Amino acid sequence: KGVGMYDGQRLFTLFTGLAGLFWLGKMALTKFSVKESIALFVILAMAGIVYLNTREKGILFCVMLILGMKQMELKKVMRLALWVYGLSFIPMAVLTSGHLIYSPSKIHMRPVLGYVIRWGLGYVHPNVAHVSYLVFSMLVVYVRKDKLSWKDCLLLMVGNVWVFIFTVSQTGLLMTTLFLAMICYYLLRKKLGRLEYGVVLIALPACIILSLVCPLVLKGRAFDLVNSLLNTRLYLSRLYLTEERITLFGKTMEITSSNITMDNSFVFAFMTYGIIPFSLLMLGAMWTIVRFVKEKKNIELIIILGVLGAGLTEPFLFNTSFKNPLLLFMGACLLRDRLHQGEAAYQFNRRINLVLPTCPFKGEWKRAVKKKEVRRMAAAALLVGVIFAGAYGLTKHVPTTYIAPRVNCQVFEQESIFLDEEEVKSLGQDVLVMDYQDADTEMVEFSGNIGRIEYMRGIITTFVYGSAVVFILVFFLYYMVQYRNLDRKKCR
Repeated sequence: KGVGMYDGQRLFTLFTGLAGLFWLGKMALTKFSVKESIALFVILAMAGIVYLNTREKGILFCVMLILGMKQMELKKVMRLALWVYGLSFIPMAVLTSGHLIYSPSKIHMRPVLGYVIRWGLGYVHPNVAHVSYLVFSMLVVYVRKDKLSWKDCLLLMVGNVWVFIFTVSQTGLLMTTLFLAMICYYLLRKKLGRLEYGVVLIALPACIILSLVCPLVLKGRAFDLVNSLLNTRLYLSRLYLTEERITLFGKTMEITSSNITMDNSFVFAFMTYGIIPFSLLMLGAMWTIVRFVKEKKNIELIIILGVLGAGLTEPFLFNTSFKNPLLLFMGACLLRDRLHQGEAAYQFNRRINLVLPTCPFKGEWKRAVKKKEVRRMAAAALLVGVIFAGAYGLTKHVPTTYIAPRVNCQVFEQESIFLDEEEVKSLGQDVLVMDYQDADTEMVEFSGNIGRIEYMRGIITTFVYGSAVVFILVFFLYYMVQYRNLDRKKCR
């Protein structure tokens, strides 16, 4: 998922099957009591029934992820998740934002700006890209929770703005900003009081009520107000809740069409998986929250708050997105390890240790490079970045018209046009055709700010990446020279 794969692709299905084999191996190595074995069988049977009814793999992902956490160390799992996501999301975002590899895109209307290109940064939709960054931020916060500072939040906020420049995801920007604001609030206070814990305890019931009850109960101005705050999600939830049949164990339904999309995780789970699986998931989540409040696991609780808030506007919590930290918390909390106490070290205890990679130069660069030199390198790199950006701005030709497939555009009144290959080739430099397929594809023409915004993105990207590349090269070369000098001094 970190490199943008999604359900329906053959490669994704292949990796899902491979992951399932590893899961079976892990479960075979795990000790279960009789009661746990019965519960395991019942839960897997329920998930199987839902899958047969819906053909939705998301319920299998949720159940397997929760059950697979038995006898697993949560921090190690989160660290591994950060490594995997960091080494997939960051390179993908860099390569796609620099247009070095292809990225899906959408053209949507935005207030003030008009029609803009929203880049998916390698993901199927721009909103998915920003949610992926939110999850990446949560992993960073959890792994660094013992050393977390305002500098971490500042860097993550810079990344949030950077991702927003390309995705133009208003909900993604808002949810990530609120999550980082909650982290900063906790860092200032160093603790949570009764009021904060009360907010955490009512968060999940509030999300359920807001998702399943408010769309049916609210009328008039109250409905319009909440609907606008949730960016039309309340209206979409009402459509599914009133026009689709509610079942006990789910049913097959279309959650995405050309006009509407189920963008609420709670409505998605309730309508797709049915009342009983949804209720069990919510009970497990609530039990986890209560346990974490009692144990004062504050960072985990803030992450859960961020997850629940994002779930109101995106469907990623319980589908095949495979990036919901709450499921890991639920598995770690509900299936606590009480085995393997006092076992002999030489006995095989059904565990396979995984050693995570560490930076080979960690701590060494501070000895070899002084802060003063780092500042000078950064200043020089920024200056070179300005030169690169200026050169780009002076030489880049800005198209005045963009033409894109209608299926990738949020338009209603614009007329469609059709172009064959010869017509596309005959268009001048002022016209840019995106994602051309064939002469039968409906296309839509755009002008106005769309070209200027892409031009500004190009200047910003050239400045940032130019500065970063120069800084990394200079820093690495300087570090290697200084490191060798230190080694020579030691030898003497």
